[in-house]
Amino acid sequence: MANKYPQLVTGLSVNWGDITTWKDTSLGAIGASLPTSATPVLCDVNSNPGAGSTLLVNVTANCLDLDFTGVLNSPTLAQSANIITSGNITTISAMTISGGGNAIYYHAATCLLTTNGAIFSGVFIAPYAGTEILSLQDNLVMSGGGTLTSPGGLITNNHNITTAAWS
Repeated sequence: MANKYPQLVTGLSVNWGDITTWKDTSLGAIGASLPTSATPVLCDVNSNPGAGSTLLVNVTANCLDLDFTGVLNSPTLAQSANIITSGNITTISAMTISGGGNAIYYHAATCLLTTNGAIFSGVFIAPYAGTEILSLQDNLVMSGGGTLTSPGGLITNNHNITTAAWS
C-alpha cells in the first residue's frame, strides 16, 4: 500500500478532495490520486512549508492512518466533512484541529489515538460501526462542543479525558 502526502501551501487552505493536494512520496510531485481506506496519510516535514496552512476536509475523507508526526509550522486540520480512518490517528501539539461539528470516525478494531497535546475543537470522535475500540496513547482534550462516544469500548491507559460531552 502506498502512502499519500498532502502538500500544504503557506498561508492558504488546500482541499482534501482536490488531487493537486496529494503526492505519492514525501518529495514527490502533486497530482496523486485521493487517499482511500487502505492508504496511510502522512503529513511530514515536507508537507507544510510555512505558517498559516490549512488542510480542509471538504469531502468525506477516507484513509488508513492519519499521521501528522514530523510536520512543521503549526498546520490546521479543518473539517466541513467527516473523516473515516481505518487505522490510527496521530496529531502534534502545534496543530489546530477544528471539526465544525463534523466527525472523525475510527473504523479499526482498535484505533490508537495519539494527540501529543493537540486540542480537538468542535469534533465528534466516534466508532464507524459502533463496535470499534478507542485506545488513548496520551491525554485527550476536546473543546468547543467536541464529543467523544465509544460504545464499543474505551481504553484510557490511565490517561485523562477532558470533554464537555461523552456518550
